[in-house]
Amino acid sequence: MQFKEFIKKVANSIKEKKLTLKQVAEYAGIDVSYLSKILSGQRNPPYEEKVIAKIAKILGLDEDELIFSAGKVPQKYQQYFSDKKFIKSIIELMRTYHKYTFDDTEILLQPQCRDNKTVHKNIAEKNKLQKLFPDELL
Repeated sequence: MQFKEFIKKVANSIKEKKLTLKQVAEYAGIDVSYLSKILSGQRNPPYEEKVIAKIAKILGLDEDELIFSAGKVPQKYQQYFSDKKFIKSIIELMRTYHKYTFDDTEILLQPQCRDNKTVHKNIAEKNKLQKLFPDELL
């Protein structure tokens, strides 16, 4: 399932907010059957950024994160993707960190993790703790 993070965020938020699919769909201006098919993985997330933004708003989710999880770049960031230096730095960042899990991104984004040595140390420490306490959320 290509958009599993989008689906997970939306489905969990609907449940947490105790909203119905109909309420969310009506607010976003889409058909409830379309929303249902998105959440079951039968359809892709909406193409229009404003629809995703409305879904984010009613669910209290970060708009940019939801748009990215739908496989899109928010309009306000698209200008950066025409800058060759920006693209090169993003590619370098991905090549450096692709070996880490998605859960490691919290560690990777910490201010003190600006060098690879610190990153490796912090992730190794997290992995060691997870082996010691596998049932705990770290």
